[in-house]
Amino acid sequence: MLGRILVVAIRLTVLVAMGGVVAACLVPPINPDQSARRAAARSATVVVARSVTDGVGLGLQLLDADTARMEKLDLPGGIFLDLASLSPWEARGQRQLVGVGRPRAGAGGFEEGSRLEMIRMTVPGGEVLDRLPFDGDPLPNGAPCWAPGGRARLIYPGSDGRIYALDFEPAGADDGARRPAEICPRELPAEGFPAQAGEAFVSDLSWDATAQPGRRLLASLRFQGGKASGVSGWQLWWLQLDQDATRITAAGRLLDAEAPSPHVRRRFPTAFRDHTGAPRLAYLSTRVKENVSELRVVPIRLDPVSEAPHAREADATVLAERCLASAPVPSTDRGNLVFLRESGETLDVGRVSLEETRGSREAAGPPRDATAAAVHASR
Repeated sequence: MLGRILVVAIRLTVLVAMGGVVAACLVPPINPDQSARRAAARSATVVVARSVTDGVGLGLQLLDADTARMEKLDLPGGIFLDLASLSPWEARGQRQLVGVGRPRAGAGGFEEGSRLEMIRMTVPGGEVLDRLPFDGDPLPNGAPCWAPGGRARLIYPGSDGRIYALDFEPAGADDGARRPAEICPRELPAEGFPAQAGEAFVSDLSWDATAQPGRRLLASLRFQGGKASGVSGWQLWWLQLDQDATRITAAGRLLDAEAPSPHVRRRFPTAFRDHTGAPRLAYLSTRVKENVSELRVVPIRLDPVSEAPHAREADATVLAERCLASAPVPSTDRGNLVFLRESGETLDVGRVSLEETRGSREAAGPPRDATAAAVHASR
């Protein structure tokens, strides 16, 4: 019930907030030399959104793509968190976790007068490093992406549909105390969207693992206010960033599919290179009327000059059906994809092999030898 309360609170704030900034609490700074001692995380682990787990009565969960298992993420007492993600690196056996949270008052609700915050902490351990209360927009509309490298720098989609960067550890910072202004979200100026399409609303950000690290994002987009009336259906796009990842310099359609329609949603793009090095795109395609979501995988073609990615839905293979609204996750060896689907009163963690999809054309259903591990998450 608490999960539903927070999700509703976030969504209501997203709808009504018109502007504002994030005010940073003064906390002891992290020594920037620590970034040099950080190493890549050893497991492909992601945080599952509460919009998925709350429906079956689960708390905040971690999904390990290598073992196809979920386990409960224990948080310090008095903190409730959602829309969270783990750092791609670790130090001394710990990773960092950033998400939208709110102080709790016991087990029955939130502290009176408390506000939503962006919270950064270590896991395991639960040491809180930063708490940034939201005074208004930009609230995230999805989990943040950690910028490649050893710094605590994030990029996230805002409630206004724009993209923001948040530097917890600014480049070139010294050991002195940080000023609050140094820990505030900054909008990334965007170029490359067609003016006739209207204003873009961005969600489901992820890094394109087939590109140079930190240079290309993938996203789900909708347009409003263009030549076509109303709001467009969801589309999959790529977004090219400049060298410092401070602005979007180009953008384009990632998936060549049917005309965007409110009857079909294509969301949660995940690009990676499989175990052979071939670039692939995984995403969810949902038939809205039937409320059925399919996990699809399709080869990516890279432009020989610009290296811009492009895929055709006609080449896609359907790997699974009845998927929940959560991005598919490739295993560390890139041989499998892990996804979530509801099963009675709990969740199934499905795992499918990518081996047989190489060279496949569109399939009518899941591969016959695909494995699905029904793993009951801890409550």
